[in-house]
Amino acid sequence: MKHNADMNNEASRKLSPSAQEEKRKLAIKLWKQGMSQKKVAEIAGTTPRL
Repeated sequence: MKHNADMNNEASRKLSPSAQEEKRKLAIKLWKQGMSQKKVAEIAGTTPRL
């Protein structure tokens, strides 16, 4: 069985390029506001970069 993060990552790759860009913009905005990468990943539905 796959880990939840792996499933989110696979689902993200299936998004359209414009939807992926929106996720990136959201993640960057939250990170610049001081949110941790882990929390940003949880909100954006991605995996954190370590």
